[in-house]
Amino acid sequence: MADFTEDLMLISLRLAVPMHIEEIRGWSVEERVRVARLCVDEIGSHGDILQYGSKKRGEVAAVYNALARALAIGAYQPGGIDFAGQHWEVDPEGPSRTWADLPQSVETYVTLGSVL
Repeated sequence: MADFTEDLMLISLRLAVPMHIEEIRGWSVEERVRVARLCVDEIGSHGDILQYGSKKRGEVAAVYNALARALAIGAYQPGGIDFAGQHWEVDPEGPSRTWADLPQSVETYVTLGSVL
């Protein structure tokens, strides 16, 4: 069961991280640092919820989104960020890309190592 849950989370991160990357495009470095700190607090305090679940409605989603957003913020750092065998990297000065620019398969896009 754990393998299925881990696979499902990784598959969903392949979509969620690029969505968060696009959402935070244009944020200042200061804003990304501020939100990254909030994400780290959420993950550090409640990260076990991703593994064990929660009976409280929305609690898993909050931690999951904090993880996806933290990875998206990390993608803006020089060299990007690696997590669970995936790599996300963004050139914050590069041209903005839209979802129409994405290849047919988000999995292929992430595997190529170049997200947005």
